[in-house]
Amino acid sequence: MTPGKAIRKHCVECVGSPYEIKNCRGDFLYATEKKCPFYRYRMGRGRPSVKLIRKYCLMCMVGSYLAVNQCNSKTCLLRPYRMGNNPNYQLSNVERKKRAMRLNNFSQNPGLS
Repeated sequence: MTPGKAIRKHCVECVGSPYEIKNCRGDFLYATEKKCPFYRYRMGRGRPSVKLIRKYCLMCMVGSYLAVNQCNSKTCLLRPYRMGNNPNYQLSNVERKKRAMRLNNFSQNPGLS
């Protein structure tokens, strides 16, 4: 599933029906009382960034990077994109090493989240 399709399905779940999406004003998220970052993409058009999903996940987890990292929601369609990366792409060996080093630094300094 692409990030755009995941957002579209999330929007359908949020409003309750694909027929109600056009009526969504995107001005209020129940969990955070902020404007919805997905409003522009609710109709399944455009190419949203996975960074936008990351931003939403941070709002959902009240700004905690650690909570986003440890999210184990089985029903959230956005979960695979929560780290701001598209799991449909494979990483190069160089990028894997960079991320492993960042993760290692984070685990040594967990108070930085």
